[in-house]
Amino acid sequence: SIGDIANITNVVSVDDNGGSLTVDGTVTATVTRAAQLALNTDTGVGNISVQINLGVSFKILGVKIHFAGIPTANDFVVTSNNLAGGPAYDTVLYKADPGTLGVTDLNFVPAGELVIEAGDHLTITFTNAGGTTYGLTTTYELLM
Repeated sequence: SIGDIANITNVVSVDDNGGSLTVDGTVTATVTRAAQLALNTDTGVGNISVQINLGVSFKILGVKIHFAGIPTANDFVVTSNNLAGGPAYDTVLYKADPGTLGVTDLNFVPAGELVIEAGDHLTITFTNAGGTTYGLTTTYELLM
């Protein structure tokens, strides 16, 4: 296992068809994990109700939405939902009212690491009473 490789302090030998390489001393292995980035997109003119449940843990990198015009005054809400713990553990991560703010773009970038655990999900909602066309993009990193 990787833990075993990282803690070897004895002699390591490698045999290459008759030749050999011997290292006498401490051997350290470095494991690099490549990021697996992904996007979830949604567009339309109706109410927004998006749930992202990937079955694995994932880190939220950002949620952004663009409206074709200033939408009706309602809250755009990003929530983490803890299915195992129940509603008492659901958390509002971001809330803004683009209609009251008079803006067509919202961009939520977590201030720190925001991990949604396997089995939990991220919910994004907005009551789009005026039917304003929108484009929603959620960017995340899979943690496997």
